Amino acid sequence: MPAELLAQIPYPRDIGRVTTDGVFDTCKCHDAIATRDAQAVLPTRKNTRP
Repeated sequence: MPAELLAQIPYPRDIGRVTTDGVFDTCKCHDAIATRDAQAVLPTRKNTRP
């Protein structure tokens, strides 16, 4: 889901930080945010493993 939302923002535009709720604390979401060189501000999920 974040990849689709981030795709709506044109590439020359700088994304400094992405803030969401814990449901988006997945590797796929972190990868999508990192692809846009943004900082992820996501609370960890209750069942998160290191």
